[in-house]
Amino acid sequence: AWELEREFWKESGAGNAGAFYQRHMISDGYVVIPSGVVSRDELISKWNQHRPVRSYELGEPRFTLVDGSNVVITYHVTMDSEWLPDYSAWMTAFYTWEGAGWALAVRAHTPGAAFPF
Repeated sequence: AWELEREFWKESGAGNAGAFYQRHMISDGYVVIPSGVVSRDELISKWNQHRPVRSYELGEPRFTLVDGSNVVITYHVTMDSEWLPDYSAWMTAFYTWEGAGWALAVRAHTPGAAFPF
């Protein structure tokens, strides 16, 4: 599943993120972004309209295996693109084992911000 997360970012840099979602996301999957929830079909359409990500850096992942067939991955990402400059967020991705491999079910963005905890 972590290899797929890394592949997503490589694909976003090559302008192929829409194709990633088409190949690796379950049909009713979605992504939670700061402005709302975006369905798989919307993700494919929107990413196909965006220019490629110019650069990105992934932090060390944390994994939580849930019942052997689901995994939650959390990591930090910084990225830069023409349409989203200097973005920084904590990512949480939920993958499920489907058939012969992992499939993305949900990804959520939590933008970095001051939080007195």
